[in-house]
Amino acid sequence: MKFITKTIHVLLLSGLACPSLHAQTDSKLDEILSRLTAIERRLATLEGPQPVEAPVTGEVPSVRDLASRLEAIDEQVRIVDRKRELDQEAVTNRFTTSPGVDAGTEGFSFRSPDRSFLFKIGGYFQADSRFFTGPGQAESSTFILRRVRPVFTGTFYKSIEFRLMPDWGQGQSVLQDLHLDFRYFPKASVRFGKFKAPFSLERLQSATDLTFTERAFPTNLAPNRDTGVMVYGDLGSGTFTYAVAAMNGVPDGGSSDLDTNDGKDFVGRVFLQPFAKKGVDHAGTGLGIGMAASHGRQNGNTLPTYRTTPQSAFFTFLTGTVADGDRNRLGPQGHYYLGPLGLMAEYTVTEQDVRRGATNATLRNDGWQVATSYFLTGERKGYRSPAPRKGFDTETHGKGAIEVAARYTELSIDPLAFQLGFADITRSASKAQEWTAGVSWYVARGNKFVLDYTHTQFTGGSTTGNRTSEKALLSRFQVAF
Repeated sequence: MKFITKTIHVLLLSGLACPSLHAQTDSKLDEILSRLTAIERRLATLEGPQPVEAPVTGEVPSVRDLASRLEAIDEQVRIVDRKRELDQEAVTNRFTTSPGVDAGTEGFSFRSPDRSFLFKIGGYFQADSRFFTGPGQAESSTFILRRVRPVFTGTFYKSIEFRLMPDWGQGQSVLQDLHLDFRYFPKASVRFGKFKAPFSLERLQSATDLTFTERAFPTNLAPNRDTGVMVYGDLGSGTFTYAVAAMNGVPDGGSSDLDTNDGKDFVGRVFLQPFAKKGVDHAGTGLGIGMAASHGRQNGNTLPTYRTTPQSAFFTFLTGTVADGDRNRLGPQGHYYLGPLGLMAEYTVTEQDVRRGATNATLRNDGWQVATSYFLTGERKGYRSPAPRKGFDTETHGKGAIEVAARYTELSIDPLAFQLGFADITRSASKAQEWTAGVSWYVARGNKFVLDYTHTQFTGGSTTGNRTSEKALLSRFQVAF
């Protein structure tokens, strides 16, 4: 507006100083008056009629009159702009201070205006098939709902969190997770309830993020879910994490809600990612190494059964063999991710005092794995599965993401288990060696198709010597939200 006012001043003064331009100035003045009147009408529409001193009919407005009118219009424009800013601020405030409802790849959420209370509904299900090939296979081919898990999480008073996850897969109803977390201090949060014991690297990885359909042999030896209390924290923005828990104690690979004796397990884990702060482009960002250990004393508890990737049991203790004393576990572990490439390695050894009748012994079993994977479509591999660069979509022609993977894993049983009569070599194998090759097609984050082929060789496990090698084609359709 100030620019228009100055322009009018220049034009009028130019007309007075040069009579030859007077006619041209009158024409310009008429044009300016016409446009000025149009602006006033628009302002009247927006703000209502405003008192404006109009010139007497037939009287040519002076420069002062025009300047006054322009200043009035300029002021009204500023008022309108400010009102629009206030209206926008009011809309923003209503959005940020009112309860929020959201839906997306992480499920459905409801939150309070100040974000102190949050409730999320998510979940996942996995529909699998297992087809065994070749003669002499111990298991039958089948389709199975491997996991059917609704997940409910939430926050109270900003720092108290909960997680509830039942599982209705495999024809059973099991409470997998139910815990409360007090996160007042990020360096020392506290968890109560039933949750994954802080031990195995692959066990702590969500089932939705697994590279293969099933976890490797080291998780057969590590604790699964247990009930207790845990202190955990992050001491370096992801560089160093720790967890220490006191728990009821479960057999290798087992889960439990209750305890039937006074014995308890103490489980601890530290994990170091030395280059976590360097950013995603640094070659060492995906490096992580850790160590886990547990110690407990259990008496009278049942002992575990060890299974292959297709979930076929290959080792069980004879009836009457029970835990009778100390149980110790140790688990070095690590991963390395670089662009689309991923590597994971883990070793677990467990020592368990056992008894059968009058015979006692300490058995030492161990297992290890090395796995690698690669995204052919270029996605960045990580401990959590990435979202495809272009999700599968027929309209946008997105193809999703393709990952290929391979793994070798092995589990060995202490020979004393057979020599002292805790297990039968004609019914249980003393060693299982397995390799797996697989391909996964990710249509969206958490939603994928997986196809694996596994081949497992056994030492012992049959009345004629070695149990027949297990060959299986495994598939999975997974939906997660």
